[in-house]
Amino acid sequence: MRVTAAFSRLLALPGVWVRGVDFQDDRVVVDVVLRRRRLICPQCGYSTPSRRDTRPDASTWRHLDLGTWRLEVRAPLARLTCPTHGVITEAVPFARHRSDFIRDFEDLVGYLATTADKTTITRLVRIDWDTVGRIISRVLPATLFGDEPAVLCGDGTATLAEHGLSAVDPQRSELAPLGPLPSPPRVRWPGTDSGLLTHVAHATVHSLLRRVDRVLEEVPAAWRS
Repeated sequence: MRVTAAFSRLLALPGVWVRGVDFQDDRVVVDVVLRRRRLICPQCGYSTPSRRDTRPDASTWRHLDLGTWRLEVRAPLARLTCPTHGVITEAVPFARHRSDFIRDFEDLVGYLATTADKTTITRLVRIDWDTVGRIISRVLPATLFGDEPAVLCGDGTATLAEHGLSAVDPQRSELAPLGPLPSPPRVRWPGTDSGLLTHVAHATVHSLLRRVDRVLEEVPAAWRS
């Protein structure tokens, strides 16, 4: 199995082709390109075949660590002109808008936030406190509402306390309630305590382990020794 094919199956990133793998001293960088031809706005989903330009530098997202190596995904991206949001960089199917991490990484951090303190998380995944807060602020609404804005109650304001959780303000180190919110239907957690966030993160971890098992089955026996 070629290195690119192995990493393609191991990472299982949606909507991309793996074009190359760069082994550096402290990290592995996987170069990918998007399969789709249409550009999509990351904020509203508007799509168009026309591009405004291509960004001069490739974008990079951090993946889950590969053993002692840091694993990164790198891809060239184009910009489009959205009628609502103006000139904006196209969305990618494996990472959230304005994030430097792929979804699997952020979902893992979200799961750890339900079972460990911030210091433990920073040591385990090697990110700082502020980054943990920013990731949680993206994972929670995305887990509940499919990357839509976080909305919980129909009265326009809410905190997560009634659900046994807290929201982290990425600009501050302490826990903070959510601010004014739109008025959608009321949402209930399909679980207890950590609820849906824990459920989704568990599924993500098990999915990653299954991918590793599938790749290892195809690695020649001589390589394993």
